[in-house]
Formats: sequence, C-alpha cells, structure tokens
Amino acid sequence: MKFRFGLIAFLLILSSCGPTLKSTMDIPMVLPNAKKDSMLADPSRGIFVYVGEFIDQRAEKAIVILEDKKVTPRGDVGKSVAEGLERALAMYGFEMTDTAPLILSGEVRNWSASMSGGFTKNLESDAAVFVEILDPANKRVYSGVYKGFASIEAPSISEADIRSVLQTSMSEAVRQVTADKQLLKILTAF
Repeated sequence: MKFRFGLIAFLLILSSCGPTLKSTMDIPMVLPNAKKDSMLADPSRGIFVYVGEFIDQRAEKAIVILEDKKVTPRGDVGKSVAEGLERALAMYGFEMTDTAPLILSGEVRNWSASMSGGFTKNLESDAAVFVEILDPANKRVYSGVYKGFASIEAPSISEADIRSVLQTSMSEAVRQVTADKQLLKILTAF
C-alpha cells in the first residue's frame, strides 16, 4: 500500500514537471545582436533599405509541439521576423524607408520548438528564413536561406524557457542574414 501511494505521488510530481501551456502563445520578439564596432553602413552616407513583407510559409503552423499538444502563435510570425530584421539592419547603420531602392522580403520557413525526454527534458527550437533582395525593377538580385537553432536541457521546462529558446533560434537566423557579407555588399552598393 505504501509503495503504491509512493509510486502515485512520484508520478504526479513527475507529470507536473512539464510546462502547462495554453493553446496559443505570444510570438517572442526577435532580438538581433551586433557589436558597436560592426557598423557596415556609413551613417553619414545614408544607406537606405526597405524591409517588406515576410510571409509565414511554415508547413506546421504550431509554434510549440509537445507530445500531446500543439500551441499556435498569437500574432503575425512574418511581421515579427521583419521587425527583427529591421532592428538588426539598423544596428549595422542602415536606415529604413519605404522609398529605398532595394527591398528585402521573404518567407518564414520554420520556427517551432519541441520537447522530448523523460526525467530530463530537452527543448529544441529551429528557425529558417528565406530572404531575397529585389532591385528597383522588382527583380530578384540575391537570395538565401538562413537558419538558427537553440536548445536547453533541464528537469523541468517553463513557458518562459520555451519563449526564450524560440527567441534565440530566430534571433540567430536573423544574425545569419546580417553576417552574409555578399548580401550586405549588395545592400550598400545601391
């Protein structure tokens, strides 16, 4: 009898180690990182760019996938990525304007988190964004796919942990965009 009670208590504690999630979650803010000395665009020269629409083309629309539950994003995934890219480019000295000669647009191809594991939980998040540069004639002059990944391992995972891992993976994908020297060279050439 004591063994059964102990086993039931252990299983209840173990089941409470997973996150309790609602069916929707706010999209994490994409926070790019750049060093102060890494400005590529000369602010006095006025390098302008327009970050256009980023379409959500993810095959799976859930942003979090747990064993028995899918959580959908609350808000516009593409808009969140576009705003993160604007922040990243601004950190590099670019100015945003809708009259810029070049347009950056694209697709969010992946952005989700999933959890696995038993006593120790493993939370992983993958992000992938397709970016294209369009010239003044609306012709594609450059494109690429940029990816980010983040993971944590812990006995229990909270919603804050999930949001953090999601944020880190997409922020890394956006950082990969600004690390593409050929892309930046094209942006500064116009």
